[in-house]
Amino acid sequence: MKFKKLIYFLIVFTFFSSILYSEDLPVLAVPTIEGTGVSESISATCRNILETALIKTGVYSVMNYSDVKEILEAQAFSLSGCTDESCAIEIGELLSAEKIVVGEISSLGEGMMLTIRLLDVSKGRI
Repeated sequence: MKFKKLIYFLIVFTFFSSILYSEDLPVLAVPTIEGTGVSESISATCRNILETALIKTGVYSVMNYSDVKEILEAQAFSLSGCTDESCAIEIGELLSAEKIVVGEISSLGEGMMLTIRLLDVSKGRI
């Protein structure tokens, strides 16, 4: 019986400590990956893969893409063509994100090239 209580306590403790720990993580958003010579679905897939990889690191609290999209639509802000740093910083401020990832995926012969940049919104640095 004591063992069951100990296990229950550890599960509850782990759950609540992970919630508290995640609140201290910097908020990061991946609004879009622009595509050149590739389909929109390839761009979206790259964004999803990148977002998932960032979540798995445990270093950031990554905003859900549907939330990012909803906030930007409410602000009447278009993601189209937003790949430079000043535009990305503006998006980060609208989202209240501390970090933002911008990038491009381009068709390169038979392959593709993905370029991403992590920006600090408050400092405006890559």
